[in-house]
Amino acid sequence: MGWGRFERLSETGELVERLRGLYGERLRAPTGLEANESRLKQEKLEGYGAAVAFMTHGILDERVPYLQQVALVLSNPELTWEWARGDSDSEGYLRMSERMGLRMPTELALAPACQTGLGEEVAGEGVMHLARAFQYAGAPRVLMSLWSVELASTLLLGERVLAEMEAGKTKDEALLAARRLLREKGYEYPWFWADFILVGERRVLPRAGSFEAGSFRLLMGIAVAVLAVASLWLVRRRRRAP
Repeated sequence: MGWGRFERLSETGELVERLRGLYGERLRAPTGLEANESRLKQEKLEGYGAAVAFMTHGILDERVPYLQQVALVLSNPELTWEWARGDSDSEGYLRMSERMGLRMPTELALAPACQTGLGEEVAGEGVMHLARAFQYAGAPRVLMSLWSVELASTLLLGERVLAEMEAGKTKDEALLAARRLLREKGYEYPWFWADFILVGERRVLPRAGSFEAGSFRLLMGIAVAVLAVASLWLVRRRRRAP
């Protein structure tokens, strides 16, 4: 099935332990053989809140030809006994089409694996990549990559993004802070940090009573007034026409 092509990412377990210090009991993080396809599909992702992160391999090329679509690599079902239990649908890969069927209304989905922002261009739809699948599943913002990534720097970036969000920063501010940290840690070349981008809904409407909300209402009022004047002018012009 091709799992020999994918190196085990033991460092992700170390990341989980560091995140426990950040989130405490709120953290839910299946790792190793627990991070399998059957469990993921049964997991109630609605309760994950601020962020759901997939720290694993991404597939875009033809290393697993029969998939025919971008996917994330999960645990080998031969090792997790999924096949022995009769779960024939578990292949160990979470395809883009399967991810669209999940319900995941989290604030941010992190998919920083290799090339998760790439995919096939479909007429009328644009590029169908893994991030698009997360959006279909309910995540308004997705952190994705545009090319192959380096493991250590990617884990560092993901950790800082989550820490900054936990501290109250916006998703855009969190990503900027994470990129800055990578450069400070010796990953100066853009190859390490420039491929990570945020896609999706950038912001919600401003809160009532805020300066931004007042400005928004003022602009909307001006726009309505301009449209009203323009409509009145057109009506009068038509009446004067012979």
